[in-house]
Amino acid sequence: MIKTILLRTAMVGAAMTFGATAAHAQAQPDGNSLRPNAQYFEKEFEARKTMGESGESANVFERSKMVASCVQRQAGDEAMDLVGGELTDDEDYDALNGALSRKYRQCMTEESSGLPIDYVGLALVETIVLAKREEMVTPKPVTDMAAAQAFIVGGDDDLPIDKVGRCIAVLAPASIVRVMDTESNSDAEKDALQAAYQSAPQCGVSERPEIEDMVQRRAMVEGLYAWRMMQDS
Repeated sequence: MIKTILLRTAMVGAAMTFGATAAHAQAQPDGNSLRPNAQYFEKEFEARKTMGESGESANVFERSKMVASCVQRQAGDEAMDLVGGELTDDEDYDALNGALSRKYRQCMTEESSGLPIDYVGLALVETIVLAKREEMVTPKPVTDMAAAQAFIVGGDDDLPIDKVGRCIAVLAPASIVRVMDTESNSDAEKDALQAAYQSAPQCGVSERPEIEDMVQRRAMVEGLYAWRMMQDS
């Protein structure tokens, strides 16, 4: 029943808008310096301007994983209190910033100096999810259809890719965990992203769009974590 609801309401409009967004992004001559869409995720746009090509962005994310793994090892379940970002009450990652400058400052090395905090935050989410892999890959029954629909649709300013990511989180969480198992900017990541879209065709996207893979990965990963936190609350 939830699949029918999602098809008829939340994702139809999002998929149409998303198609236009992806097509616009594909048409741009230089993804390194241009906004693909007027409503594009602001932090991601700024990070792309700073970091340049996808390969460099991937390198930053892989280094961010090292910091996140250090934090998770030391904090254990308390690492969940440090999760921030758009889908939390700590949009600016204040808790994580504070922890890295004090309690877990030993996780910051010369190599990790200057890493964007939202990349470290995303890496921390992945680390937490992978530590709870068995729990995360098994879809939980959706008992509140209205809540699931509202979660996917989100706010008026949410990007279509974020809505699609949240939809996949509800319907096919295991496919997102498989994305996390891959190295960023790798062929394996591209294949896993493609498989994630195909695992939940109800979400309105069947092919990996021509926008930066990190944007897609972030939408799925943060969507999965937020959905599970919402179900457990």
